[in-house]
Amino acid sequence: MSACGDPLKNDVEMFCNAVVGSPWTTFNEVGPYVAAHARTDELKTMLRESVGGGVTIWDIDDRVRGWMKTTGVTRCKTLDVIVRPRPHAAS
Repeated sequence: MSACGDPLKNDVEMFCNAVVGSPWTTFNEVGPYVAAHARTDELKTMLRESVGGGVTIWDIDDRVRGWMKTTGVTRCKTLDVIVRPRPHAAS
């Protein structure tokens, strides 16, 4: 177990830095790394739900940003790389 406090914060930081030093640009590329290193039920559940398209990249973005807010993580390089602009709703 990590000596560095909050397990969810550790998972969020790991997720948010997953693309650093890698050529990954999609969730499908980042996912296996994140799955191998995830420790919390929250992150593991999100990963399970993403299999087979159960959640969208924007659902993942919303969930991770929510965790960032509650854990005090301020920057997520992974989301900056893998999340594309949301489609605009038809007017």
